[in-house]
Amino acid sequence: MFETFPQLTTERLELIEIKKTHLIDFFNLFRDERVALYYQIIPFKEAKDAQVYLDLFEFRLKRETGIRWGIALKGFTEIIGTIGFNSFQRNHTGNLAYDLQFNFWNRGYATEAARAVLEYGFDHLQIRRVEADVVIGNTASDRVLVKLGFKFDGAVPTRMYWNGSYYDKKVFSLSREDFNRRGEERDSGNVFPEPLPEF
Repeated sequence: MFETFPQLTTERLELIEIKKTHLIDFFNLFRDERVALYYQIIPFKEAKDAQVYLDLFEFRLKRETGIRWGIALKGFTEIIGTIGFNSFQRNHTGNLAYDLQFNFWNRGYATEAARAVLEYGFDHLQIRRVEADVVIGNTASDRVLVKLGFKFDGAVPTRMYWNGSYYDKKVFSLSREDFNRRGEERDSGNVFPEPLPEF
C-alpha cells in the first residue's frame, strides 16, 4: 500500500514522514505538560521516552494498520506536531489523532492538516468513516473537529483506563459523504461556521 511515504502539502504546511532526525522535535512536543495533558502521556523526561512512540508509528506503518505524518511549516524540516490514523481499515473506519506544540495552537494549523489527512484517507485509503476520541475538557480539539464537519456522537464514561485512572471521552465521527459535501459547499462559498454543540 505504501511503496513510498505519501507526503501531503497544504497552504502553509508540509505533512512529512517522521524520521529518526525528528526525535528531538517529538521529545520537545511531549515534554510540555500542556500538550501531554490530553493524550494520556506522562510528559517526556528524556529522548528514549519519545523513541517508544516513533517505533510505534513505524510498526503501524509497516503493517499498514496506521499512518502518522509529521507536521512541518513550509520551508522548515523540524516538525511542530503529528497527525494521522492510529488505525484504519479499508472500506471501513479510521481513527484520527493529532497533536501540536503549544506555541502553535489557535492558528488553524490542526484544522488545515486534518483536512488534508482526511482527504487522503477517504480518497486513497478508501476509509468510509473516521472517528475521533477526545478527552473531556479538551475544547480546542472539539473546535477542530466541529470545523471539519464531525458530528458529536456522545460522551462515553470510563472509555479509557490509563495510569491508574479512568477517563471519560467524547466520540466524534465523519462520513466520507459528509466530508465531500462540506468540501463542495466550501468551494462554492456556501458553508457557514457551525455553532459548537453543548458537550
